[in-house]
Amino acid sequence: MVTISPYRKVGETESKVIESNVENRGYKVDNIYGRIALDVEWNAKDGNLDRDVGAYRALYDAALIDAAVLITRTQEDLRMLALHLDPASTKFATTTTTNLHKLRPRLTRGDAGGCPVLAIAITSRTFSEEAKSQA
Repeated sequence: MVTISPYRKVGETESKVIESNVENRGYKVDNIYGRIALDVEWNAKDGNLDRDVGAYRALYDAALIDAAVLITRTQEDLRMLALHLDPASTKFATTTTTNLHKLRPRLTRGDAGGCPVLAIAITSRTFSEEAKSQA
């Protein structure tokens, strides 16, 4: 059984329950819209990518989702941007956190099974000096 919790910001008030033989008590996908799962993995340990991609595969195999979207970041170019903005920065110093470089091999070797996964990576190109001055 899958329980989809209400999204109160848009006025939903009741949970929706879908019957299934799949059971997972320890993990919740960040968002599900219709039959699309969405997770944001920004700075968690890279093992979370295994959990996410495995969950997509199980949900897809159980015919509960049609596809998944995973939003993450790039590593090296954002680290260079952080150092440019603050030479003493320790942001992005570790490479054991979630990023596109860690996600790509998991998808390439087929960890998602047949589930289509759209991977979106935020890069340093999203930064602008104008946006910084408005913050």
